[in-house]
Amino acid sequence: MDALLADAGKMHDMASPLIEELTPPSDPWETARRLAHLPHLLFLDSADDAAGPAINRYSFVTADPVRWIESRSDDPRPVTFHDIRQLVDDNRIEACGVPFAGGVAGLFGYDLCHLIEKLPRPRFDEFRTPDLAIGLYDWVIGWDHQTNRSWIVSTGAGGGQQPGTARSATT
Repeated sequence: MDALLADAGKMHDMASPLIEELTPPSDPWETARRLAHLPHLLFLDSADDAAGPAINRYSFVTADPVRWIESRSDDPRPVTFHDIRQLVDDNRIEACGVPFAGGVAGLFGYDLCHLIEKLPRPRFDEFRTPDLAIGLYDWVIGWDHQTNRSWIVSTGAGGGQQPGTARSATT
């Protein structure tokens, strides 16, 4: 963690990420619950104590992305893999000592296969869930369960893009 705090790294065409240790570390589940009112909450939790330390090491919470994309492969103009690659490339975060410091994350559904090959769709699609729902997240709270340490990272991702609605309403 000390190396993580000492070496914040650099972002492509942006300022270096800011990393601040949170002491004492909060509980990941409680943090996610407190932030649940923010749009597009993402909770990546390593909660399986039986899995062992190699799998159960880190948890992450983020929300209110600077950009949000939802798409279905049957939309008139669906988001393509090229579009996603461009979003990632435009907002690349160089290594800064933490396993997840922000960037593009979200849902990549099974039905994205329709962007690759022609397959029949189900007769009924009662849920109409997106095939893709991703955000560009510019901050993350992370936990290392092995060392019992926690930190917050702010990357500046999005390079001046319009912030999410919750952030706009509170700033």
